Amino acid sequence: AEELIRDGWADAVSLGRGALADPEWPNKAREGRLEDINLCIACNECLDYATVKEKDIRCLVNPKAGRGLESGEIGVSETPKSVLIAGGGVVGMHAALACAERGHEVTLCEKTSYLGGKWRVSYAPNGREELVNYLQWLTTQLNDSDVRVAVDTPVTPELVQEWDPDALLGCFGGVPK
Repeated sequence: AEELIRDGWADAVSLGRGALADPEWPNKAREGRLEDINLCIACNECLDYATVKEKDIRCLVNPKAGRGLESGEIGVSETPKSVLIAGGGVVGMHAALACAERGHEVTLCEKTSYLGGKWRVSYAPNGREELVNYLQWLTTQLNDSDVRVAVDTPVTPELVQEWDPDALLGCFGGVPK
């Protein structure tokens, strides 16, 4: 966008899907925080909801999109809790960030040696390379947060009993067909 304007190809640039994925995109770009921009992955979930399903718009990488009045401002919890999240796929990663944003003490456990779950194979096919952007964004956000990440750590009944969290979230993922 910057290059188009700088080179005289455009006077202004409008964001469509990119603004759905991250409404703060222009502010983060202006501040030079490019790694904090949650990029559109070109999945067309937004167009599918709005046109095919004729429902309120949605975004695969931004669960708040299209839910402005519905979700409202949640803010920081008045009673922070210790939260243990079992499963380090993209849902577990996003849940960890949401809990930490609300002031909870969060530990994210993943039984394998890596985060991302099945998402790690989603960007392998030709034409789907952009899907890696979401995993990179989640990883950057986790690294910049207070979330403790424990890989190679399966959540067992013994571990839950030992750590004694106030809340346990199961984000186990699925088995692909």
